[in-house]
Amino acid sequence: MYKCKSCGAIDTRKFNSDNSVCTECGTPDDFEEFLPENEHFNVYRNMQKYGGGFVYYLGEALMRADIDNIRKIKEAFPEYWEKFKEMK
Repeated sequence: MYKCKSCGAIDTRKFNSDNSVCTECGTPDDFEEFLPENEHFNVYRNMQKYGGGFVYYLGEALMRADIDNIRKIKEAFPEYWEKFKEMK
């Protein structure tokens, strides 16, 4: 997901530098990567509660990660991310 730095609108599309314009305010090229605030916490909590040894420590790494490393974990282990995101 991406968030417009000008108006704060959230968009799930991948933007590129050639034609990225906010659909809310029309500001060009002013986006930053954004994860919903609770999404990575929910994944972390569920990994810690329901995961095995590897997943438990992957959750620990997730909780200590900055936004760039959260993205790397999400991209490297999409099956775990989806599985543990959906748990309640």
